[in-house]
Amino acid sequence: MVSMQCQRSLYLVDAENMVGSVAPFASEIADAWKQVQMLTGYREGDLVVVGSSNADTLVNAYHGIPGARNVCVHGKDGADYALLDVMNTELAKANVDRVVLVSGDGIFAQNLATAASSGFRTHVCSRVEQLSTRLRLAAQEVTFLSPAQYVTHTARIAWSITGKPRLVAA
Repeated sequence: MVSMQCQRSLYLVDAENMVGSVAPFASEIADAWKQVQMLTGYREGDLVVVGSSNADTLVNAYHGIPGARNVCVHGKDGADYALLDVMNTELAKANVDRVVLVSGDGIFAQNLATAASSGFRTHVCSRVEQLSTRLRLAAQEVTFLSPAQYVTHTARIAWSITGKPRLVAA
């Protein structure tokens, strides 16, 4: 059972899902993170783990959310798998009483429901069109990111980790 004296949160952030792009820029991650902080009541001392599915997003998340711990599993749904691993192996010993999931992916529904039944307060922050029904039902609280926050571009140039430009479709 979770001690309610803690009053500290664990933020699990899917960087690509938060921004709405498979290749978000550091500035996009930073802007979206500012909104998440405002909407969810982020406080100094809260723990932040950012999941990515590729090296470019990993680097951009490092710059976009300074001080966060970054985890990465390469490939499809890699950010989800990286964050699920954190939930499965570290949540019980994290000394937090609230889990804030910044994603809309249904793959987290069972883990979030389990966290709630273990005494953690659960909060999902997502883009409205990406929130799965299962995840919405599993969360005790849901907050939606503002549509103005995640304007996507039809095509743009991104700099890969090698420093070479590449065209990215949003």
